[in-house]
Amino acid sequence: MVLVLIFQSNFCFAWDEVSARKEAFKNVQQKVDVSQYLDHDPYHQENLKAMMEGRNRIGNRYMTAHDFGYMVSEIDANGEQKITMSYDPEGNLQIIRLISAAGFPRTEYIYCASNECKNYGKTYHKGDLMRVTFHPEVKELFFFKPDGTFDGRSRDN
Repeated sequence: MVLVLIFQSNFCFAWDEVSARKEAFKNVQQKVDVSQYLDHDPYHQENLKAMMEGRNRIGNRYMTAHDFGYMVSEIDANGEQKITMSYDPEGNLQIIRLISAAGFPRTEYIYCASNECKNYGKTYHKGDLMRVTFHPEVKELFFFKPDGTFDGRSRDN
């Protein structure tokens, strides 16, 4: 006689400020070498034209216009963001957002890519970490300052 037991667990980890900070900062780099990235959008004219025509995607690039300029996200074959670059209206690189992994949980690290960036009254310099955002799932985010100080939480239901 063979007895087969089936165990089904509906366990779901509940993230809090402490666990989110620990996960978000386990591989953090306080500074990155931004010289490995082009300081000007190589597709500036093409990206602007597409956005003016109401298109937001060209190949593996997804663009979003903002008051301060525009962002271009490089996406993989599954449609997941790998990196996002923020540019001023002239196509000069301002901010780099690096994403730790496809799917969730994941962490986004935001770095200053220009000579000087301002964020919440603080001045950052080229390569400095400006913000860390931990996404345990699609609709939940934890925000942290570079020193690990908790800066808020957002949860959509």
